[in-house]
Amino acid sequence: MVYQLGGSAFYTGLIGALTLLPQALQFMIGPLIDQWSLRKTLVTTQVLQFVLVLLIPILFYFDLLTITVLLIIMPLITFIEEFAYPAQTVAIPKILENNQLTSGNTYMAFAYQGVDLVFNALAGILVTIFSAAIIFLVDASTFIIAAFFFYLLKLPKKKDVIPVAEKQNLIDSFKNYKTKLKEGIYYIRQSILAKYVVVLVLTNFSIGINIAVLPVYAGERGGAYMYGFYMASLAAGTLVGSLLSKLFDRFPLGNLYAFSYLFTALFWLVSILIPFNWLSVIAFGLAWLPIGVTSVVLISTLQRIVPEYFLARAFSVLESSSAVAMPIGSFIGGTITVFFNASSVFAFAGIVFFLIAVLWLLIKDLRLLPRSSVMDPKKYGLTYDSIIRKNE
Repeated sequence: MVYQLGGSAFYTGLIGALTLLPQALQFMIGPLIDQWSLRKTLVTTQVLQFVLVLLIPILFYFDLLTITVLLIIMPLITFIEEFAYPAQTVAIPKILENNQLTSGNTYMAFAYQGVDLVFNALAGILVTIFSAAIIFLVDASTFIIAAFFFYLLKLPKKKDVIPVAEKQNLIDSFKNYKTKLKEGIYYIRQSILAKYVVVLVLTNFSIGINIAVLPVYAGERGGAYMYGFYMASLAAGTLVGSLLSKLFDRFPLGNLYAFSYLFTALFWLVSILIPFNWLSVIAFGLAWLPIGVTSVVLISTLQRIVPEYFLARAFSVLESSSAVAMPIGSFIGGTITVFFNASSVFAFAGIVFFLIAVLWLLIKDLRLLPRSSVMDPKKYGLTYDSIIRKNE
């Protein structure tokens, strides 16, 4: 719709950049989620997104929809989602027992990636039959349905770890927010998660290259239809990996991550070297299996070692610090593809995963990580008291 209204690929690139930006700002959102009611946050975010998405078909119907309106509405929708997803992540350990977290996050990953896999393909078919405005109308209805189910959700009352005055003026509220923000950043820097960040940054950098180069690479291998196959393979591999993640919960994280990145690098490069397209697509899908596994295991690990009152902040800081690397990787990947063939740049993205595996093995604290289920929060995370002492 943006391309049709703007008449230029420049606008599709611009809206892509604007919708990615909120991910990098997620660290500023964590302290707010820690203070707000989770249930109200979940319901409100869905209702707001319902209203914004519904505006698109309404404005289209009255011939008032412009490229400027879309450039405002779409980033707002993704910005609100940056409140919704961390809130859902924080809600899971409130609902499930410790030994159920990996299974619970597996179902969450299926809900996200499984729906992507099925409905991205379905939307591609429906948009050729109906107008894009109708698709947005259907999309809007899903948010109000989600809001209804979140309203029915029973969550335990929030335990106030920090005494908070019943009424605060604007300055005190800002100081409290600033303190919580600093605590979230400090938590990441001082815990084992700081070393996780390095790995996640490199991972997202490589994925960013993949996003930019894959259409060109697929074109070299046969045309636009190959891009569809590679994207379906990527989604399927990630989804299957997510579903299988609970089978790997019994392995030490040090071994699991090192092996996973080596596996991804191997099959990524094999997919490039294989001359047969169908085998290449299968190998590429297999390369994404470990990424699906490790993403679920990481969330489960966070929920186990990070205290409840820091979880939203730790998760959002971790997401923001690593999310920045994706658009950078995409920009660099797209730029160097001008000077080198797409296969070479695509292979470079695979080699980055190999370098991540080597880095994981070189960092002793990461190499010796035990199973997620037995990690001691006091050893691998921080306690509230330690952060209070730091602030004092």
